[in-house]
Amino acid sequence: MKYILEVPFQKKDTAKGFGARWDPFIRKWYYEGDSLPAELSSWYPNASGPSKRIPVPAALRRFEPGAASGGAEAGEDPYAGYLSVTALNQAVAGEFSKNTLFQRILVRGEVTNYSGHKRNYYFSIKDEYSELSCCLWESTARSALKFEMQNGQQVALSGHLEFYEQRGLAQFIVTGIENIGEGLAKLQKLRLRAKLEQEGLFDPAHKKPIPRHAKTIGIVTSAHGQAFRDICKIAKKRCPSIQLVLYPVNVQGELAVKTTVRGIEVLDRFGVDIIIVGRGGGSDEDLSAYDDEKIVRAVYAAATPVIAAVGHAGNHSFTDDAADLFAATPSEAAESAAAETAAVIRQVEGLERELSGNLRRILGERKSRMLHESALLASNIRSAFADRRHRIELAESALRRRSPLAELQRKKELLSRLREQMMRTVSEAFSARKQRYELLVSSLHALSPSARLVNGFGYITLHGRPLTHAEEAEAGDELEIRIHDGTILAEVKEVDAGKSQEN
Repeated sequence: MKYILEVPFQKKDTAKGFGARWDPFIRKWYYEGDSLPAELSSWYPNASGPSKRIPVPAALRRFEPGAASGGAEAGEDPYAGYLSVTALNQAVAGEFSKNTLFQRILVRGEVTNYSGHKRNYYFSIKDEYSELSCCLWESTARSALKFEMQNGQQVALSGHLEFYEQRGLAQFIVTGIENIGEGLAKLQKLRLRAKLEQEGLFDPAHKKPIPRHAKTIGIVTSAHGQAFRDICKIAKKRCPSIQLVLYPVNVQGELAVKTTVRGIEVLDRFGVDIIIVGRGGGSDEDLSAYDDEKIVRAVYAAATPVIAAVGHAGNHSFTDDAADLFAATPSEAAESAAAETAAVIRQVEGLERELSGNLRRILGERKSRMLHESALLASNIRSAFADRRHRIELAESALRRRSPLAELQRKKELLSRLREQMMRTVSEAFSARKQRYELLVSSLHALSPSARLVNGFGYITLHGRPLTHAEEAEAGDELEIRIHDGTILAEVKEVDAGKSQEN
């Protein structure tokens, strides 16, 4: 059983402590179980004090005549076996919450009963025979709703069913929504793009170069639109002598495709230098004609270079992709098609100045190079003579250094240095060995037993063995005491084993 609770915000932690949970789809707290705890009953709208789930009698068994009143004794309520409205609604709500069939649902239909956005979106969807009440929470709509909802739209919904006990109504809670019409249109558009790309209509290799100095420009657009006025204004400003030929067409509606295709074909045969196809800005629906396959094929088949200028910056159509040049706006198309006369004159004058300057620069460079090479040749000759003279001086110096007398003197000096070094090395080694010898002798003497028998110390033996404890000796025993310079024989007068310890 699922109990929908009206929990104040400041009490949410308390409710959570007693097992309540938050449902983000209906934005309500709820408790799920066989009975509602007394601590939560005050927030359950159908409760009157501490409450438990209203029991459902055998109740939901199919009604059979006499089942409710049959066997009732006199004085008993003949309708005691009937369900209360609350009990029935609770039972239905419980079935909704337990049945997974109602939790993840995909459904489609036509929008109806939608009266506008009022915090949340409340509407219905219907088909030929039935209608379903729906709710789209505002928090969900921020990410899920990508279009402006209107009655009559075909939509595809995802979500789950909720049964509200208080009103006894089932409602579809929407978690995802798509405009079927837009979806099908996008699918058809993607399929057409794939088809045209596969046939090579968008291939850059097919695009023709735009003439730099066109004399005649054909224009396929509306005679009354801003696009035509912009093209005329820009083209005449840039090149007053240029000729503009208009083929007026419908830029949207049923006749847009037919008239545009005809205009491209007529101007292509007329022999203009460039054809501009386009219109001013608008919605995707307004510009939809320029995604039509017939216009795309007419642009591709034209022998005359075509500039497409459909809409404003941000708009893009299949016609733009098929054209030899894409312009973001009609004004930009006019700039691309009409060469600026003043700029051409400035360019010619600049080229003339550049040519004259280049000739003067080349003559100056040649003269400077000749003078430089002449000076370089004289410098190289002087350098060659100096180099040869230097090499001869080096050879003479080397010959003098290799004289036998000079070599003999160097050898004598080397022998003298080596003799001194050898004597110094032998002397240092002898001193080090002598010092080490004296150190070892001193260490050996320090370790000798006789070295320890000085300063009044002696070595005492009894019967040839070292005497280490007083109790080993008795009165009358003869002791042998060895000191560093001789031996003393002594007789024991008295033995007191504990005396030295006490003192």
